[in-house]
Amino acid sequence: MRLLIVDDSQLNLSLLSEYMSHVGHEITCAKGGIECLGLIESKEFDCVLLDIQMPDMDGISVLERLRASPNPALRELPVIAVTALAFPKDRYMCLDAGASFYVSKPFSFKELAGILENLDQHIASARKN
Repeated sequence: MRLLIVDDSQLNLSLLSEYMSHVGHEITCAKGGIECLGLIESKEFDCVLLDIQMPDMDGISVLERLRASPNPALRELPVIAVTALAFPKDRYMCLDAGASFYVSKPFSFKELAGILENLDQHIASARKN
């Protein structure tokens, strides 16, 4: 899958991109919400792993812009909210803003891999039709 990983932490970007490329995904990284939106408009991605707490533009604002886009591909782009906000209300906040999935930090790579595997199967099935 072509993944965009968005996080303001270089350590998180490194860990996620190393793991995701190791299991065969094509990785692009962005260090914030503004860079994320620029990349999404210039390149096609299958999924975005989006940190919610970032200083330049938070993930909720990114989600709101994507879901309000006139471009149907951006409105429907799968987004996994990856955040340290771990209370049930935070999960609902992310999902209500348009996240397709929610993973709280510290996350397990097994959980994330399961989400991506299911999403990859869905994308492959949709491409056949």
